[in-house]
Amino acid sequence: MDIWDNPDSPSVTATLELPGLKKEEISLLIQDGSLVIWGERRSRLASADTIPSKNFPIQEVKYGKFRRVIPLPQGAQVSHVELPAE
Repeated sequence: MDIWDNPDSPSVTATLELPGLKKEEISLLIQDGSLVIWGERRSRLASADTIPSKNFPIQEVKYGKFRRVIPLPQGAQVSHVELPAE
């Protein structure tokens, strides 16, 4: 994740890389002055949950639920939080 706070603008931009996830698989919520992002990355293999780990000589992709809480800057306008089109 990268957070960019442009001193010449009231905007703060958070960029998260979530490869393999579609926009509709990610949830966002503003709660207690923080941006909360969560979802679950599932294997695209039909039965990956039942394949023995010995069948994966290398397994670097992390699967499962994730949750990230990012404190918003003081005075942030919740109504101005937006997602990019992509």
